[in-house]
Amino acid sequence: DARRIDVATLAPGAGVAGRVTVSAEAHGPLDALEARVQVPGGTTLTALGDSFAVGPIDVTLEGRTLAIRTLRLARSAGGAVDVHGRVGLEHQDLDLDLVLNKFPIEGIPGVASSGVPVSGLVSARLHLSGRPDRPEVTGNIDFADVIARGVHLGAGHLALAPARVGP
Repeated sequence: DARRIDVATLAPGAGVAGRVTVSAEAHGPLDALEARVQVPGGTTLTALGDSFAVGPIDVTLEGRTLAIRTLRLARSAGGAVDVHGRVGLEHQDLDLDLVLNKFPIEGIPGVASSGVPVSGLVSARLHLSGRPDRPEVTGNIDFADVIARGVHLGAGHLALAPARVGP
């Protein structure tokens, strides 16, 4: 176990700050390593000008597959992201489920700094497959109480069908 590691020291220049406690174990030969890394819930970090409660995180390396059993990120000002799934390391095959729960639109990186006044909440259940250079996204995105440039747009729903994203 490593307690209260200064994240800014580990990743200088990344814009991430806070202290994290990590539990890690590994066994097996290097060509068939199995490992597990855990971070308890409630770890507070700052990134992208925002504060987050990170954890619990439970990630394992099972041969050539990274299994994300639990990865939770809750924004202190509201909203949360949960990730579960697997990433094949050899070819970067993605099999990830993402759940976004009542995340303020203005808290999405890049939105607040865009200069466009927009607010509201977004929730989503998405499945990400394919590979990073050609991801496929399916699922549902729901918007609530959206206001853009002073215009009340209300609620909305997007259903994403299987389709490749990218070239």
